[in-house]
Parts: sequence; C-alpha cells; structure tokens
Amino acid sequence: MKTNTYKGKSTESLMKMEKTTIAATSVFAGILTVLFVVTILLTIKKGFTPFLVIPFSLLPLLGLNFVSLKEIRKELSIRKTAL
Repeated sequence: MKTNTYKGKSTESLMKMEKTTIAATSVFAGILTVLFVVTILLTIKKGFTPFLVIPFSLLPLLGLNFVSLKEIRKELSIRKTAL
C-alpha cells in the first residue's frame, strides 16, 4: 500500500503545492493540446510520422498530475474538516 506523502507537510506548503500543480498542469495540458493539433496537421499533410507517438506517450503524465492534485486536495479537505 502506498503511504500518503502529504501528511508530513504543513497546510501552507500543501496550498502552495496545489497552486503550483494547477499552474504546471494547465501549462502542460495547453502544450500537449498544441502538440496534438500540430501532429495531426503534420500527419494529414505529410502522412504518418514518428512524431505521432509523442503526444500519446506524454498523455499519462497529465493523468499523474491530476491524480497528484486530487490527493493534495483530499489532504487539504481532511485538514479543513479536522479544524
């Protein structure tokens, strides 16, 4: 079983980490969307290219960021209800 790595952090640090994760995930999602569009246009124009694999291989990182954000928010809500 995976241990909760956020329990040892202060609430202030978790709130800062939440803001940072939101910003990083938003930027990454935007870049990934642009990469998808460019890759699809390149595939339509020139046919299949190996670059088509790159957006699909980076997609799990976006999911990991969302899972991390969900865990941070869960820990913050636990602390909020405990007060």
